[in-house]
Amino acid sequence: MENKTESPSFADGGLPFTDPLLKKCYERSYRELDDCAGERRQIRALIATYEVMRMFEGGRSARIHEIIALMLAPEFRPALQKWFRSEARSSDHDLVELRKHLVELTGENPTGSAPANPPDPNTNRAS
Repeated sequence: MENKTESPSFADGGLPFTDPLLKKCYERSYRELDDCAGERRQIRALIATYEVMRMFEGGRSARIHEIIALMLAPEFRPALQKWFRSEARSSDHDLVELRKHLVELTGENPTGSAPANPPDPNTNRAS
């Protein structure tokens, strides 16, 4: 029998949070998302957690940074790429902004078709 109080591994739908509040928020979102499964359920629960934390703490809190780090973890990248493609036509401003931010951080094309060319942070454009 599955224990609903434990957060499973990446493959089982859970993520290795270090912050107990993030873990609790993620697990609640994960349980409530019974209309999807697998990686899609993970990314949607993680985004729901991101949105809650951003609303209460702003976009630069340590919790937001932990969520972003988990989204960018190698184990999560395939799910992130699928989310990029599935949300390509989203008009939700917050999701569009999150997507843009993640694309900037990864330097990846959101469709996964070809690598994006992120600007070189060492290049001074004002010269």
